[in-house]
Amino acid sequence: MTKKDFFRILIKAITVYFILHIVITQLPFMFTVLLQENKLRGIFVLIGSTAAIIFLLYLLLAKTDQIINFLRLDRGFDDPMIKLADVTSETAFRTVLMLLGGILIIVNLGKFLYYGFSILSHAFLNELHSSQPGTRLNMPEISNLIINFINIAFGWLILANNFRLTKFLLKLNARNNRENENS
Repeated sequence: MTKKDFFRILIKAITVYFILHIVITQLPFMFTVLLQENKLRGIFVLIGSTAAIIFLLYLLLAKTDQIINFLRLDRGFDDPMIKLADVTSETAFRTVLMLLGGILIIVNLGKFLYYGFSILSHAFLNELHSSQPGTRLNMPEISNLIINFINIAFGWLILANNFRLTKFLLKLNARNNRENENS
């Protein structure tokens, strides 16, 4: 595997993580801004930020070689090849996907447990000390609990579907390589 191949895989794996992070956390936040802000301003914020995100993801996925060349990531090494025993692109993608899934689970598990305990204790204490049972729960905590659960679920799905995602990313990588060779 060449240094350029390594950086292609790394950039695309980071892009997959960005996509998951954006879908799971940023889109709900943007819709919250849309609902809470002035309608026209919220629409402009939503459209502008969505366009910027899509443009950035397009650059990271479709223009990977240009990014590597512009940043000169593959230059300055003594040997142009990475000499790893039997590491193929497939093994590298699987490893990166396992790391991403694990990071999603580990980072969000603590928050999920915290918000879950906080909501349960809040509900329990309100029932004990309130003359009005069923007092409203804190909505930001509930939304954070849901978002963290979704992050954990996505992490688990990445780990469980590691082979399928690897095949998809390898096909995408091969298609982009053919397009770059033709241009």
